[in-house]
Amino acid sequence: ENLTIRFCGSHLEWLLLDDASGIIRLRGSGGFEKFKGLIQGASWTGETRVLIGGEDVLLTRVRIPSRQQRQIVQAIPYAVEEELARNVDDCHFAMGKRGGDDELEIAIIDRALMQSILTRLNAAGLRPAFMSPDLLMIPNAEGTHILIDGDRAHLLTPGNLGFTTTIGQLPLTVSLLSESERESLQVYLHPDMQESSSLCLSQIHVSEAGNLQEHELECYPFEFMCRNFDKN
Repeated sequence: ENLTIRFCGSHLEWLLLDDASGIIRLRGSGGFEKFKGLIQGASWTGETRVLIGGEDVLLTRVRIPSRQQRQIVQAIPYAVEEELARNVDDCHFAMGKRGGDDELEIAIIDRALMQSILTRLNAAGLRPAFMSPDLLMIPNAEGTHILIDGDRAHLLTPGNLGFTTTIGQLPLTVSLLSESERESLQVYLHPDMQESSSLCLSQIHVSEAGNLQEHELECYPFEFMCRNFDKN
């Protein structure tokens, strides 16, 4: 059993899931104090995983020719400095895979935000084994994948680049993708969210013709992320 906790601003969601059997033993949502009170009476044998709302994490790529770890770590903050709205000293940088042309996948988060989350979890007796942007839990074999998540929408493009936006901004966001990123648009949504997102999706249908395919989810978005948890 693994406990997954998602932080979106002051709102939390949590799910205690047995990956092997698919059985959920505990689930809920609300503020941190409610979560802390519930989880202190629970026990499980797996690990604690943390997801951060995609709004709070920048996913990007940088080209750094060096293969020396120390030089790479020193170069990353200044390679992405122009993409940031804050001082590099206030950010935490995580490295992903190296692709073609010596490009490194980079995830960037406000250091104080990450420390605040870890401090609260530690106070509840939890030691997270893994932390990731929530949108990286969307299966993404080919094309651009879009997950409708209430009044939010997560877009994950090839190469683990993506971001989270509001559902109202989704048509405009899709229009700003490159032509190759719009060749295959895979949309995942729960039937309960069909009505609230129908206008935005119809606008994308009009502009993208046959590029858009919809997939119905059997569970809500957070559970979908937990069941597709990918440490890669």
